[in-house]
Amino acid sequence: MASADRASFVGAALYIAFFLRSAWVYRRDGTSIGAAGWLACVLPLFYMFIYNALVVPLVISLVSIGLLWRNAQARHSPAALRNEGSRV
Repeated sequence: MASADRASFVGAALYIAFFLRSAWVYRRDGTSIGAAGWLACVLPLFYMFIYNALVVPLVISLVSIGLLWRNAQARHSPAALRNEGSRV
């Protein structure tokens, strides 16, 4: 097996691992942003066997992961924790 073939398998494994890790980390986000972002992380794993994700689908997936991260940061901020404790 040539080194270029090994490199392509390593790249594909890292691509899959990135989306699996992102889906695992944000799996418990129950907000609407969390549900849409989690779906945008999981669907490329199923569609990669049928469609290619070169430009726009990849951008949408990466932007959704950024939104998931920002949503998680907002939920764990001190201001959000203070507001959550004052709810009835």
